Amino acid sequence: LVGGVRISEIISPTGTTKYSYIDDFEKCSGVLNRKPFSSRVFHWMEWEEFVSPIGITIKQLMARAGVEFNSTSFLPIENPYNNYFMGYKQVTTTKISKTGEKLIEKNYFYNQKEPTYYHPKDPGIFLPLNGKLISKIILKDFKTQQQSFYIYDLQYRKKELAFVYPGNGLPGFNYTVEEFFPYIIKEEQNEFENINNKKIQQNIIIDYKYNSRCMLTTKQQLKGNIKQTYEFYYPLDIKYNNKFDRYKKNNIIAFPIEENISINDVKTAAIYNINSSDAIIRPLKKYTINGATIANDSPYFNGEYFTFSNSSGATINYKSDISYLTYNSKWNNTSYATRQGQQIVLIWGYKNQHIIAEIANSTLSQVENALNLDLELLAEKEMPSSSDWDKLKSLQQNLNNASITLYEYKPLVGITSKIDPNGKKYLYYYDDFLRLSQITELLNNNTEVILEKYDYHYATEK
Repeated sequence: LVGGVRISEIISPTGTTKYSYIDDFEKCSGVLNRKPFSSRVFHWMEWEEFVSPIGITIKQLMARAGVEFNSTSFLPIENPYNNYFMGYKQVTTTKISKTGEKLIEKNYFYNQKEPTYYHPKDPGIFLPLNGKLISKIILKDFKTQQQSFYIYDLQYRKKELAFVYPGNGLPGFNYTVEEFFPYIIKEEQNEFENINNKKIQQNIIIDYKYNSRCMLTTKQQLKGNIKQTYEFYYPLDIKYNNKFDRYKKNNIIAFPIEENISINDVKTAAIYNINSSDAIIRPLKKYTINGATIANDSPYFNGEYFTFSNSSGATINYKSDISYLTYNSKWNNTSYATRQGQQIVLIWGYKNQHIIAEIANSTLSQVENALNLDLELLAEKEMPSSSDWDKLKSLQQNLNNASITLYEYKPLVGITSKIDPNGKKYLYYYDDFLRLSQITELLNNNTEVILEKYDYHYATEK
């Protein structure tokens, strides 16, 4: 068993959230999956020269190996509690509202201890499912509201035969390294409702399918008699074989170009994502077209726009949901426009690491003229100067119709303050270990009201 410093409680004006790392048997659920000194087999190839007994110089390719970190505990998105060496089998959160209502969420994770590492010839057993969510139960006032179960599969990715030459006169040996891609293939949800004092159960089944490149191609949800299907298409798919050669040339192949949405096999919408054609993956436009329009207009992508022909035969371009207008020299987006024509400007700072200002209802040129600042130089600064902040705060006076949000950060720590478009200021505090400890609102009389408070404790070590 193992534990560690984990968040224990969050207190806010709306209620309290408590975290527990104890399992249903009142024992610590922490597991040390792999000892740090033997955690991943790594290998590399290099050329080595030696002289044969008859005096000929021979150059051969040698494989060498060592032990660094393991492939277990991949830190999956659905599990923020795992790290590279350990994880929890069960984490329970309890949300208590100001009225006393309790919402309990029990999360059960796959975490299995790996066999002991013995010697360099033994690469260990990889457990790629470690950290994955197995099931979840949600209870309201101790009554089950929802149960979810998750089923995964492993796609075999690589098997390598590596020759290891340990040196010091020791003989070499071979071993294999296997890699797997873990992915979810099915999710089952059971929802419970009390209607007229009767407990009604509704089942939801979600199936996932992938292509040979481990990219999601289909997500299908069945709820009662309603089947909702999502289909995803990528630059390498045959459907787009001749239209996105520029993406393939720059190896931009992992993002979905098209997403089709259907209900009971009737297409209701399609989403299209168009990226830049150079080696930098920059979003340019996003389109959402409803099913009736698709059926009536038969939209066609001409390589730059989605178009259709109206009743008069004229070619018309669709309006995109989002058009990314400009980027700075570090390829950070600096302005974009919505379908309604609203433009949003983003100003970067802290060596291009953080957005320090978000200005809606204004163009980039209007912001530059109002600030009289070189935004490229501002973005490259370690941190904005007091003069820079004064100019940013005065933007509202020069751009009457703009809606402005400002963000201030402490490098390598996190956000320290936020001023919203209404002028409300929020402050963020951190403890001695640089963990967020408190969020407050600064009132006009310079007093602070606590909005959220974070307490950290050693969680259930025994």
